[in-house]
Amino acid sequence: MFRKDGFDEFGNPVGRAFDLGGVDDGRLKGEKILFYIAYDGTKFGEQYEWHLAQQAVAERSLQMDIVVGPSNGNCTISEKMLGGYSQLWYSSDNRVTLSENQTQMIQDFVDAGNGLLLWADNEPFFADANLLAKKIVRTTFSGNKPGGRILLPGDKLEPGYFIEHPLTQGINNLFEGITICTIARAANIKILAQSHDKQLCMGCYDEGGKRVVLDTGFTKLIQGQFYKTAGTARYFRNIAFGFTGGCLLVYILSGLHRISKAAHHPDFRRDAVGSKAQKRQRHEPDQHQKTNHHLSSEG
Repeated sequence: MFRKDGFDEFGNPVGRAFDLGGVDDGRLKGEKILFYIAYDGTKFGEQYEWHLAQQAVAERSLQMDIVVGPSNGNCTISEKMLGGYSQLWYSSDNRVTLSENQTQMIQDFVDAGNGLLLWADNEPFFADANLLAKKIVRTTFSGNKPGGRILLPGDKLEPGYFIEHPLTQGINNLFEGITICTIARAANIKILAQSHDKQLCMGCYDEGGKRVVLDTGFTKLIQGQFYKTAGTARYFRNIAFGFTGGCLLVYILSGLHRISKAAHHPDFRRDAVGSKAQKRQRHEPDQHQKTNHHLSSEG
């Protein structure tokens, strides 16, 4: 839905030109993304729309291939598989699926200048993400908190807001995810957003040629959530562009910037989802309880 003054119904500026590098598609030439999904939502009766990430980046003529890991819990990533891509987007499960060799392989992939998006969710759905985060950027994921709210742009990091940054360019509303965890502060990790429940829910690392994005809410893509705000699609495209040329922290698009004044515009939707978080309760199924889920209060 479009509004007369160039904003969509959620207050985000309309048009690809407001994406990060929106008029610089030449930088994307040759970029290919592998989206590897270790998480098996079917164990919990959940349906995910992973293909919507694929559609989002396709608007920038980017190829994304989606590979769903096997249900036996053994990751199928190989050196040959990674060799065909310049970015790896990895959605973690509640159990470790990566071998020591595969973990090293992914570190080598990042060390070679390729991009890595680590996608976690509430505890314990960050098992592989923690292995990789510890090894590559010396941080961890932890906690289990309700989300379900919309993040807004802010001048500083505080609950319910994301900061001005290339990855948030052109975004004035962003869904935080249904249930989320938090990123541990660490050297050279730039925290980009804080959830309404004070979780550090988005971050990035861009040092020494290593480029890593950390996000604690892969439930942005659970069925029915992607279109909560139009900002999610732009966020994905910004990540994809941000991994090119080492520009996560230094790229400034000449002549374009996020229209932050939209946050004060009368059409800006602060209530796009509502004031109550949609709770999603789940945990590892045991012999007594295979489908009921539990949301811990620990953070």
